[in-house]
Amino acid sequence: MSDAHDLYAPVYAFVRTVPRGRVVTYGQVAECVTEVALTARQVGMAMAIAPPDVPWHRVVGAGGYLPIHRRSPLLAQEQHWKLQAEGVTFLPGPVARVDMARCQWHPFFEDEGGGLFREGD
Repeated sequence: MSDAHDLYAPVYAFVRTVPRGRVVTYGQVAECVTEVALTARQVGMAMAIAPPDVPWHRVVGAGGYLPIHRRSPLLAQEQHWKLQAEGVTFLPGPVARVDMARCQWHPFFEDEGGGLFREGD
């Protein structure tokens, strides 16, 4: 594994836990990964070089946007297709935007039915 992959190993481990049909933001990943201090932008760089077994397409920008389109319209189409194939819904409009209210994963506050709660509440 390369030095970059070693550095980003905790990021990849976390992203592998995101369930099908759900998404997280780059910022969420940066906050949830505690083994290494990263910014949302650095998480984006990690996703750009992610190993094949990492579901990179489940990581989106704040507000559900797909910022990968700036780098490659083809990769943005691939991400959009992969998310739709998993059941992720998009808001209507001219720009692809995930319906975050329905599809954002909150790993520490989610029950099996998809609702949010805090343990002990």
